[in-house]
Amino acid sequence: MRRRHLPTWIALFMGGAALLLPQGGAEAQIPQAEEAQAPRVEIEDLGHHHDGAPSLWIEDCDLLVVFGSHSTGIDGKLYSEILAFVEEAPGVEGARLAWWGREGERNLCLEVAPEAADRLYDEIRGRIPEEQSDRNGPTRLERRGFAPFPPR
Repeated sequence: MRRRHLPTWIALFMGGAALLLPQGGAEAQIPQAEEAQAPRVEIEDLGHHHDGAPSLWIEDCDLLVVFGSHSTGIDGKLYSEILAFVEEAPGVEGARLAWWGREGERNLCLEVAPEAADRLYDEIRGRIPEEQSDRNGPTRLERRGFAPFPPR
């Protein structure tokens, strides 16, 4: 922390609105903004298959998360949550993203350390609801050699 001389502020309330005015001076401690940490794993965006990017399927990955759509787009909240998890999860060694639909559909292909595969599968599976609505696109998790979740 560093010390900085800052004005003390007073508030005047007028008709429900507050007006802040400087009043004298005071010394305050200002916490330093922490430097943003780079993610553990960079997710490589391969682009859209219509533009020549490869399609990614379970044969290409240890774990595959398929973000689908029923004419309503993918589940954006779940997509963001899983991406944030993947970027920081120990055991993820590589991640590639390939787009394949017109409504944001995409596949997230993960290369994982063998000793972390069970844990990562369980943690990602725990984020995907078993009951999925048509309002948000279906999201599926696949693992090489196992049945997909949720079942088709």
